[in-house]
Amino acid sequence: MAANIPTLVLYVDYQKTYDRVWHAALLCKLEKMGMPLNLLKMTNSWLKERKAYVEYGEITSQIFSINIGLPQGSSLSPYLFIVFHSDLTNYLGAHSCHLFADDLCVLIKPPIMKKLGSVIDYLEKEGEAVNGYVVLTVDRPLKTKSIDVKLIGQRINTEVHGSGKNKHIVTRQRNFYVDFHPFVIQPAHGISYDQDGYYLEPNTYQWPFSLHLVKNLPPSLFRAKKKKITTWINYYVAVTVARSGLHRNVCEFVNITVAPFVGIPRHVSSVERVDENIRDLYIHGILLRNYLLIGEPYIPLELYIDNPGRTTIKEVIVKLVQLRDLGDKSSTEIIFEELLPGIEDFQNDHFYHTVQIPMLSATELFAPSTVYKYSATPSVVWTVNYALEMIFKTRLSFTNITLIFPLMVVNGSRPSHMLTSRHV
Repeated sequence: MAANIPTLVLYVDYQKTYDRVWHAALLCKLEKMGMPLNLLKMTNSWLKERKAYVEYGEITSQIFSINIGLPQGSSLSPYLFIVFHSDLTNYLGAHSCHLFADDLCVLIKPPIMKKLGSVIDYLEKEGEAVNGYVVLTVDRPLKTKSIDVKLIGQRINTEVHGSGKNKHIVTRQRNFYVDFHPFVIQPAHGISYDQDGYYLEPNTYQWPFSLHLVKNLPPSLFRAKKKKITTWINYYVAVTVARSGLHRNVCEFVNITVAPFVGIPRHVSSVERVDENIRDLYIHGILLRNYLLIGEPYIPLELYIDNPGRTTIKEVIVKLVQLRDLGDKSSTEIIFEELLPGIEDFQNDHFYHTVQIPMLSATELFAPSTVYKYSATPSVVWTVNYALEMIFKTRLSFTNITLIFPLMVVNGSRPSHMLTSRHV
């Protein structure tokens, strides 16, 4: 303006500014900025366990908890809101920005439309949404009662206890919750349906999905009462094929390939070019077979990573997980866990590798705490599931990508000899 150059000025007035501040994200930002632990605890104590009720005429609502928003009229709220949205200026490139409480002023010099266009593109692409496809490959004709395809989220808490040299980290998994409704089977080539169920010809089938992350955050995310907790969400795709006519103590397998496709947006610093603000990491995990065959030494896995943004992958962890459903009880236990070799601090543009996961013997397939109670009652149904879990840890904050492949499902009235060769 001092040089008499036309300048576009944008004044932003946020709607319900303080009411929409997400407590968990605010605490994470304060921690990343280096706020001392005691001060972070005090801020968390100031925010949590707030309650309210609505009074309309002579009617009063029930008391409910407030897990989002900053108190109106508090002198601390404007400062916390500035922290909450201050990093917005880092993604506006060369634009000049001014922040004051809940007001934002953006100055844009010519070429105005070109620079404003990059902001619009960013807002359109980064609407806190994840898009992708669920891919199902069937290698022979399949008759099934139902096909249930879901995108599942799992809340993970990393809790830090103690201080100084006595610090220790405990990671706890919370129960699964369904973040997306089952996909509707769309009419497609090779899929037919009648009163008996679905018929799938050998083919590859694909279902698109779109998930809005903020709208699908579970309420339990805001109920943490531990000393210091970092929370993130793992997502994985579950494909359930329900077949009829299973005989007692007989395992039937359908060779199904589930190929998750995960895209993670990465923001770069403002000193880099604006058109490079979006970088992607794509992981294609292809399970060559989805069953455990006793006696074979390896589980084959084919892995391809397309990394055009050269996002650094710190490590990949492979787990074999046993999931047990004993009617009124269910539990999950890790049988083995190890780092996948060759991917430490990987940051190339692509990676292809055929991995052979060591196979366990029949007795080792049971987690150490497994205890089965025999029953002569034919109506007692038990289920044992196995899953191969791959966790990709990147250098992005709170970004852990988990791909889970179902491996084997066994149903019967009581355990067979193979499944009871080890008990504690």
